[in-house]
Amino acid sequence: MPKNVNWRNYVDTAWVDRTNIRRSTGYSPQYLVYGFQGYADLNLLLNPIPKKIPLLPLELFRFRFKQLSFRDDQFASASTTLERSRQESKYYQDIKKEIAIPLSVGDYVLTWDKPIKNVIGAKSHKLKERWAGPYRIIDNGDRIYWLSTLDGFKIERGFAREVSKK
Repeated sequence: MPKNVNWRNYVDTAWVDRTNIRRSTGYSPQYLVYGFQGYADLNLLLNPIPKKIPLLPLELFRFRFKQLSFRDDQFASASTTLERSRQESKYYQDIKKEIAIPLSVGDYVLTWDKPIKNVIGAKSHKLKERWAGPYRIIDNGDRIYWLSTLDGFKIERGFAREVSKK
């Protein structure tokens, strides 16, 4: 944190952030790191704090060992849930950005140049054409196309289908 920020103002926010269960993993960050779910103030309203039961050091050790032995299963479960969440997000984005006209090797395309933001004089280029090209497709991947200029010089970076038009 920056030195001029009073960190005491953010302790509650950090606590809530670390103890809330994430949709992407199914666990809270605190649970994955430390192996137990901490108490938040709202939990105290709903569930009373468990009574202290005197335990021997050996019993405490066994309890903690059992807690930590489940960590591998919890990490595997969190990893599976996270992978499923990412696949669902990818599927959604692929459908949202699906473009009906396929491109193939040899096609001529234009590419979209992103506008410059927050630069002095950027407003003077407001009406400037943003499509560059034409380029020729020389190779394609799953959703990425590699282009060359009309002179045959290969452009080193790939272009997504969403920023290219026939």
